[in-house]
Amino acid sequence: MRLQLPFLIVVAAVTQAFCTQGNLTVTGNYVIRHCGAAGTRSNTDNLLALLPYFTNQLQIVLADIRLGIRSKAFRAFFKTQASVPGVESVFREMAAGYPIALETKGRNLNQPPYEHPSLICLDPSLPDYDSKKTYCEGHEAFVPHRGGAQVQLCPDYWHLTRDPSTEQCAAVRRNRFTDNGDWDIIYNQFGVFIHEMSHLYAAAWDPEMDRIRGLNECVDLSPQDSTKAAQNYALYAASKFLIFYLIPSWISYGY
Repeated sequence: MRLQLPFLIVVAAVTQAFCTQGNLTVTGNYVIRHCGAAGTRSNTDNLLALLPYFTNQLQIVLADIRLGIRSKAFRAFFKTQASVPGVESVFREMAAGYPIALETKGRNLNQPPYEHPSLICLDPSLPDYDSKKTYCEGHEAFVPHRGGAQVQLCPDYWHLTRDPSTEQCAAVRRNRFTDNGDWDIIYNQFGVFIHEMSHLYAAAWDPEMDRIRGLNECVDLSPQDSTKAAQNYALYAASKFLIFYLIPSWISYGY
């Protein structure tokens, strides 16, 4: 059943209004499902605190995007000024929880259906609980359906720290990240959230692009491919979260 919600733009807010019905909680444009009752120190409560916090941090990212290639981070991850409108749209819609156009699997529709983004916790009441539980082994979160609007949060997600830390930053030597550009910088709740949401908002479904993980792999992407990799969006956002300027100067590729 598709949830019908009024459309509201969420801005950087100190407090977060929400409403709850059964195992579903709505906050702004985001829907939280199967995460426990609000007000009981549940994962619903955790998300009610995390979502406005992430929205606030994304304002830093949006401000950097508006600098375009004058930003060392934007130039490293997205290469060209022409990428600015598309990348800005992805992060602006993510921050607002903008409704997502669903894939229609070949149906000829004048207007594709839209759905608000949902964050779903692993719960035994889910109809496909066993398969999701199996897939959660070794994952913190995943998108269960290509072209959908849902992100499945796994139990390990709640064991991550909230923010990137400077200890997770890879060093730069001779204009390359060391250790093949370790991607620990997004091994946290913020980074995982941005990665999974980028699948939805950037329509980043290419399985080849999803195999890209390291920092060096991301900054080596072409301008066209850089906007197709969810990992690229997550690494860029995490780098700005840390005000992270130890980034190679990728200006020699002719982009």
